[in-house]
Amino acid sequence: MKTKLGISVALFGAGICALAAVGNYTAVLLAAGYIFLAEDSNWLKKTALKALATLLFFGFLLTLVGILPEVTGCFDSFFSLLDVDFRFRAFSSFMSIITQAIEIFRTCLLLALAVKALNESTISVPVVDDLLNKHFAE
Repeated sequence: MKTKLGISVALFGAGICALAAVGNYTAVLLAAGYIFLAEDSNWLKKTALKALATLLFFGFLLTLVGILPEVTGCFDSFFSLLDVDFRFRAFSSFMSIITQAIEIFRTCLLLALAVKALNESTISVPVVDDLLNKHFAE
């Protein structure tokens, strides 16, 4: 099946997943908007929505993890006002490792989604799939 742009829906689905893998929110939003406004393929719409939802889910998760070192930095500043040497460097380093691991997992997952999209199939992402199945009417 071809899109109105003349390329296959599988290639377009893989492209939007690849855009999500590099973290380009603007391009993913524009491509998903085009797909929902102009294309007829339900598989392509669901793939675009899955790529966008997966990207947003991991962005939200990284934001939550990123807040923790900021909070500990606030406590560190408070304790320095009281002349108490209480450092959270080890915690910040640990959270940095966690953040990098999440980013690597996100990129690998979205690249795997892109490869599977070339065959018009997908990979199960439980949290995202549950939301899509609940709220996306085919």
